[in-house]
Amino acid sequence: QARQQKRAQRVYLQSKLVMDENVLMAKHETAALQALVASQRSSTLSGLSAEGSSPDLFDSGSSGSGRAQVYDASFMQPELELDFTLSQPRGWLSERCALMQNGLRLEMYTLVRALHGMNVLNDGASLTELHVQEFFEWFADFALVYQAHLEWEESILVPLFRSRMVAKNAALRRLPSEEQHVKLSLRLNRMKATKAMFGHSPLHKVVKELTATTAAFVPLALITSRDKEAFEYPAMEAVGSRAQDLKALDGAMSTWWAKNIGAYKSCTLVTSICESWMSAEEREELSRRSKSTKFTHRWMAKRAETVDRKRRELVRPLLKQAAVATRYAQQEALMKTSLVSMPM
Repeated sequence: QARQQKRAQRVYLQSKLVMDENVLMAKHETAALQALVASQRSSTLSGLSAEGSSPDLFDSGSSGSGRAQVYDASFMQPELELDFTLSQPRGWLSERCALMQNGLRLEMYTLVRALHGMNVLNDGASLTELHVQEFFEWFADFALVYQAHLEWEESILVPLFRSRMVAKNAALRRLPSEEQHVKLSLRLNRMKATKAMFGHSPLHKVVKELTATTAAFVPLALITSRDKEAFEYPAMEAVGSRAQDLKALDGAMSTWWAKNIGAYKSCTLVTSICESWMSAEEREELSRRSKSTKFTHRWMAKRAETVDRKRRELVRPLLKQAAVATRYAQQEALMKTSLVSMPM
């Protein structure tokens, strides 16, 4: 637990540097908004320094499932560790946005583990075309939803709160995440482009390129999500109104997903991604909040569960290889530690 808290501190401090106050807040913002962001940072720092405690930002989720964690990704880059810890933010907008952010974290967690398994099979000359083909089939859905999510924030979420800030005479410059979104889109496109190599290049070259592009994309995606949850969503909540904006956002969100990826996929694929990280109790609570009829909700939940299971089956052989390799590495590290500690 102490090691997790230290890692959480390191991730927070990295986020704080990226989201420096001079970048987040424009010169002519109101004193009220400045005080809010300062208070948000102060309370987060207090949580980090409190003995035996960590801020909600780094909680692993109320389900306690342990399904998200720090993963050793040194197969992509030496000493690279990726933090997929689920967020549990507080706030009327942050809680809603966490549905997608946590779902995408678990998607990227699956992505990295599947790629790890692919590298293991490739090193052992056991990788087949079917492994790679099914991976790309799984990845296509992730790329579709991730890109649509970026565009949703840029087209709906950010403009709405810019208008709220104008109404309150609080000018906000370009959000840091807007620049990150451009980089993420480009890096995601590079990952998608590796599929064109499949069938025309040796498998080991496809794996090498896919590993390099994933190493460029995933760390940036994770830190961008942390930044938005720590600073941008709370700043939006300060100028927005739950009563006025939440209903409008829900309606715009439903319309957006149905229009851009189709009504069926928005009710199955997106639902499965958003709810896959929840426990049964959390899904039940979400059901109670939903305005959908019981029949509609049961239909959506059943279809989403089916979609999630079918997609996971596509990469299950790769995930199993990654799990075996991880256990072996842990046992090897334990043996080395035991040998060092043995008396001479």
